[in-house]
Amino acid sequence: MVVLSLLNIWQVIQRNEVNYFNNVVLGIIFVSIIIVAVIRRLFKPKTLSLDPESMSINNKRLEVKDITAIYISNNKTIGIKPKKHRIVPVSLCFELIKNRNDIDQLIKWAKTKEIEVKYGSFMKWI
Repeated sequence: MVVLSLLNIWQVIQRNEVNYFNNVVLGIIFVSIIIVAVIRRLFKPKTLSLDPESMSINNKRLEVKDITAIYISNNKTIGIKPKKHRIVPVSLCFELIKNRNDIDQLIKWAKTKEIEVKYGSFMKWI
């Protein structure tokens, strides 16, 4: 998606010679925003804690009744879909990197709370 956006901007820059400088500046701003967003996403660790009636991700508390499903993609990417959202928000997507036991513990917690666990890819923002 990012590559397509950059190609589209590059085509606009090449076609319009009158506003060439403005288009280059806007392109640089756009690319720098994307780079900063990706870096923040990659280097920001998240903490997950499971409580009897809720879960916390980076101090954001989700009650069991507010969770629609837990998605697991490729046995590493996990997304938690709240009932008020149509897709999984970025703030609720993460990877458990320690070991497989952590994922099994999350699945066990979800099943005891009767939260649906879905395997496969899932739609999320960015």
